[in-house]
Amino acid sequence: MHISVKDKSQRSLLEIHIIYNPELIRAFFFSRHGLRHYILLLCAIVFLLPFTAALQAVMPRYYATLPFYPALLFFAYLSLRMSLPWVLLLTLPAGLILDVLQFQALGTNVFLLGSCAFILSLAEPFFSGFAQAHIAAVFACATATLSAVLLQLLLFAGGLSIMQRLALLPRYLLLALALNALAAGPLLFGLLDLLQKPQKGNSASPAA
Repeated sequence: MHISVKDKSQRSLLEIHIIYNPELIRAFFFSRHGLRHYILLLCAIVFLLPFTAALQAVMPRYYATLPFYPALLFFAYLSLRMSLPWVLLLTLPAGLILDVLQFQALGTNVFLLGSCAFILSLAEPFFSGFAQAHIAAVFACATATLSAVLLQLLLFAGGLSIMQRLALLPRYLLLALALNALAAGPLLFGLLDLLQKPQKGNSASPAA
Protein backbone atom coordinates (compact mmCIF):
# COMPACT_ATOMS: atom_id res chain seq x y z
CA MET A 1 0.00 0.00 0.00
CA HIS A 2 1.30 3.42 -0.99
CA ILE A 3 0.02 6.60 0.66
CA SER A 4 1.21 10.04 -0.43
CA VAL A 5 0.31 13.60 0.51
CA LYS A 6 0.87 16.24 -2.17
CA ASP A 7 0.50 19.99 -2.35
CA LYS A 8 -1.35 21.96 -5.03
CA SER A 9 1.62 21.67 -7.36
CA GLN A 10 1.50 17.88 -7.02
CA ARG A 11 4.76 17.83 -5.13
CA SER A 12 5.03 14.99 -2.71
CA LEU A 13 5.04 16.19 0.90
CA LEU A 14 4.74 12.82 2.58
CA GLU A 15 5.02 9.27 1.31
CA ILE A 16 4.22 6.15 3.30
CA HIS A 17 4.82 2.63 2.03
CA ILE A 18 3.02 -0.16 3.89
CA ILE A 19 4.04 -3.72 3.09
CA TYR A 20 2.03 -6.63 4.46
CA ASN A 21 3.92 -9.79 5.33
CA PRO A 22 1.35 -12.57 5.83
CA GLU A 23 3.90 -15.02 7.23
CA LEU A 24 5.09 -12.63 9.93
CA ILE A 25 1.53 -11.61 10.81
CA ARG A 26 0.52 -15.26 11.07
CA ALA A 27 3.55 -16.03 13.21
CA PHE A 28 2.87 -13.07 15.51
CA PHE A 29 -0.66 -14.25 16.29
CA PHE A 30 -0.56 -18.04 15.95
CA SER A 31 3.00 -19.31 16.42
CA ARG A 32 4.24 -21.02 19.57
CA HIS A 33 5.59 -17.75 20.92
CA GLY A 34 2.89 -15.62 19.33
CA LEU A 35 0.09 -13.60 20.84
CA ARG A 36 -2.33 -16.53 20.93
CA HIS A 37 0.06 -18.50 23.12
CA TYR A 38 0.09 -15.80 25.80
CA ILE A 39 -3.67 -15.27 25.64
CA LEU A 40 -4.31 -18.98 26.18
CA LEU A 41 -1.76 -19.03 28.97
CA LEU A 42 -3.44 -16.09 30.67
CA CYS A 43 -6.87 -17.76 30.37
CA ALA A 44 -5.47 -20.99 31.81
CA ILE A 45 -4.10 -19.15 34.83
CA VAL A 46 -7.34 -17.27 35.40
CA PHE A 47 -9.55 -20.35 35.14
CA LEU A 48 -7.36 -22.95 36.88
CA LEU A 49 -6.25 -21.06 39.98
CA PRO A 50 -9.77 -20.66 41.46
CA PHE A 51 -10.06 -24.44 41.68
CA THR A 52 -7.44 -24.37 44.42
CA ALA A 53 -10.18 -22.97 46.65
CA ALA A 54 -11.29 -26.58 47.14
CA LEU A 55 -8.17 -27.03 49.26
CA GLN A 56 -9.64 -24.63 51.79
CA ALA A 57 -12.48 -27.05 52.53
CA VAL A 58 -10.15 -30.05 52.83
CA MET A 59 -7.23 -28.50 54.73
CA PRO A 60 -8.24 -25.03 55.95
CA ARG A 61 -5.33 -24.80 58.38
CA TYR A 62 -2.71 -25.15 55.66
CA TYR A 63 -4.63 -23.52 52.85
CA ALA A 64 -2.80 -20.19 53.15
CA THR A 65 0.40 -21.66 51.71
CA LEU A 66 -0.77 -24.58 49.56
CA PRO A 67 -2.03 -22.71 46.46
CA PHE A 68 0.87 -20.28 46.47
CA TYR A 69 3.63 -22.82 45.89
CA PRO A 70 2.17 -24.43 42.73
CA ALA A 71 1.76 -20.93 41.30
CA LEU A 72 5.32 -20.07 42.36
CA LEU A 73 6.75 -23.14 40.63
CA PHE A 74 4.70 -22.45 37.52
CA PHE A 75 6.02 -18.90 37.30
CA ALA A 76 9.54 -20.15 38.02
CA TYR A 77 9.19 -22.25 34.88
CA LEU A 78 7.82 -19.32 32.88
CA SER A 79 10.67 -17.08 34.08
CA LEU A 80 13.19 -19.39 32.43
CA ARG A 81 11.19 -19.90 29.22
CA MET A 82 9.61 -16.50 28.49
CA SER A 83 10.66 -12.87 28.47
CA LEU A 84 10.32 -11.05 31.78
CA PRO A 85 7.65 -8.47 30.74
CA TRP A 86 5.23 -11.23 29.72
CA VAL A 87 5.82 -13.13 32.96
CA LEU A 88 5.26 -10.02 35.09
CA LEU A 89 2.07 -9.32 33.17
CA LEU A 90 0.79 -12.82 33.89
CA THR A 91 1.58 -12.53 37.61
CA LEU A 92 -1.02 -9.77 37.91
CA PRO A 93 -4.20 -11.85 37.45
CA ALA A 94 -2.67 -14.89 39.14
CA GLY A 95 -1.57 -12.91 42.20
CA LEU A 96 -4.89 -11.10 42.50
CA ILE A 97 -6.81 -14.38 42.39
CA LEU A 98 -4.58 -15.81 45.12
CA ASP A 99 -5.07 -12.66 47.20
CA VAL A 100 -8.84 -13.00 46.97
CA LEU A 101 -8.84 -16.72 47.70
CA GLN A 102 -6.56 -16.30 50.72
CA PHE A 103 -8.29 -13.14 52.03
CA GLN A 104 -5.06 -11.16 51.82
CA ALA A 105 -4.45 -7.55 50.94
CA LEU A 106 -4.64 -7.06 47.19
CA GLY A 107 -1.20 -7.03 45.67
CA THR A 108 0.53 -9.30 48.19
CA ASN A 109 0.88 -12.34 45.96
CA VAL A 110 1.34 -10.16 42.89
CA PHE A 111 4.42 -8.69 44.55
CA LEU A 112 5.72 -12.08 45.70
CA LEU A 113 5.28 -13.79 42.34
CA GLY A 114 6.62 -10.81 40.43
CA SER A 115 9.66 -10.44 42.68
CA CYS A 116 10.53 -14.12 42.43
CA ALA A 117 10.11 -14.02 38.65
CA PHE A 118 12.43 -11.01 38.48
CA ILE A 119 15.06 -12.73 40.64
CA LEU A 120 14.92 -15.87 38.51
CA SER A 121 15.22 -13.89 35.30
CA LEU A 122 18.42 -12.32 36.64
CA ALA A 123 19.79 -15.76 37.49
CA GLU A 124 18.69 -17.35 34.19
CA PRO A 125 22.24 -17.36 32.69
CA PHE A 126 23.40 -19.38 35.71
CA PHE A 127 20.59 -21.93 35.35
CA SER A 128 21.10 -22.28 31.60
CA GLY A 129 24.72 -23.27 32.22
CA PHE A 130 23.69 -26.71 33.48
CA ALA A 131 23.80 -29.48 30.90
CA GLN A 132 21.03 -31.45 32.64
CA ALA A 133 17.62 -29.79 32.61
CA HIS A 134 16.55 -31.40 35.89
CA ILE A 135 19.55 -29.92 37.73
CA ALA A 136 18.61 -26.46 36.46
CA ALA A 137 15.03 -27.09 37.61
CA VAL A 138 16.20 -28.03 41.11
CA PHE A 139 18.25 -24.85 41.50
CA ALA A 140 15.53 -22.66 39.96
CA CYS A 141 12.82 -24.03 42.26
CA ALA A 142 15.10 -23.75 45.27
CA THR A 143 15.86 -20.12 44.40
CA ALA A 144 12.18 -19.30 43.91
CA THR A 145 11.15 -20.97 47.18
CA LEU A 146 13.94 -19.34 49.18
CA SER A 147 13.14 -15.92 47.74
CA ALA A 148 9.42 -16.27 48.44
CA VAL A 149 9.90 -17.43 52.02
CA LEU A 150 12.38 -14.66 52.83
CA LEU A 151 10.13 -12.00 51.31
CA GLN A 152 7.14 -13.31 53.25
CA LEU A 153 9.01 -13.24 56.55
CA LEU A 154 10.63 -9.86 55.91
CA LEU A 155 7.65 -7.94 54.54
CA PHE A 156 4.46 -9.81 55.43
CA ALA A 157 5.06 -11.19 58.93
CA GLY A 158 2.93 -8.59 60.69
CA GLY A 159 4.18 -7.39 64.07
CA LEU A 160 6.57 -10.27 64.72
CA SER A 161 10.00 -9.43 66.03
CA ILE A 162 13.21 -10.32 64.23
CA MET A 163 13.82 -13.31 66.50
CA GLN A 164 10.29 -14.60 65.96
CA ARG A 165 10.72 -14.33 62.21
CA LEU A 166 14.02 -16.19 62.36
CA ALA A 167 12.36 -18.89 64.46
CA LEU A 168 9.74 -19.36 61.73
CA LEU A 169 12.35 -19.66 59.00
CA PRO A 170 13.16 -23.39 59.43
CA ARG A 171 9.48 -24.26 59.74
CA TYR A 172 8.52 -22.51 56.52
CA LEU A 173 11.69 -23.16 54.58
CA LEU A 174 12.82 -26.73 55.14
CA LEU A 175 9.67 -28.58 54.10
CA ALA A 176 8.82 -26.19 51.28
CA LEU A 177 12.39 -26.19 49.97
CA ALA A 178 12.67 -29.97 49.98
CA LEU A 179 9.24 -30.54 48.45
CA ASN A 180 9.46 -27.84 45.79
CA ALA A 181 13.11 -28.14 44.78
CA LEU A 182 13.54 -31.90 44.91
CA ALA A 183 10.11 -33.25 43.97
CA ALA A 184 7.29 -31.03 42.76
CA GLY A 185 9.38 -28.47 40.90
CA PRO A 186 11.47 -30.77 38.67
CA LEU A 187 8.37 -32.89 37.99
CA LEU A 188 6.40 -29.82 36.90
CA PHE A 189 9.28 -28.57 34.73
CA GLY A 190 9.55 -31.97 33.05
CA LEU A 191 5.82 -32.21 32.36
CA LEU A 192 5.62 -28.70 30.92
CA ASP A 193 8.66 -29.32 28.71
CA LEU A 194 7.05 -32.55 27.55
CA LEU A 195 3.88 -30.68 26.61
CA GLN A 196 5.94 -28.18 24.61
CA LYS A 197 7.73 -30.81 22.50
CA PRO A 198 4.78 -31.70 20.22
CA GLN A 199 4.31 -27.99 19.47
CA LYS A 200 7.96 -27.71 18.47
CA GLY A 201 7.56 -30.62 16.11
CA ASN A 202 4.44 -29.15 14.55
CA SER A 203 6.04 -25.75 14.09
CA ALA A 204 9.07 -27.30 12.39
CA SER A 205 7.06 -29.45 9.94
CA PRO A 206 5.96 -26.64 7.54
CA ALA A 207 9.59 -25.58 7.05
CA ALA A 208 10.46 -29.10 5.93
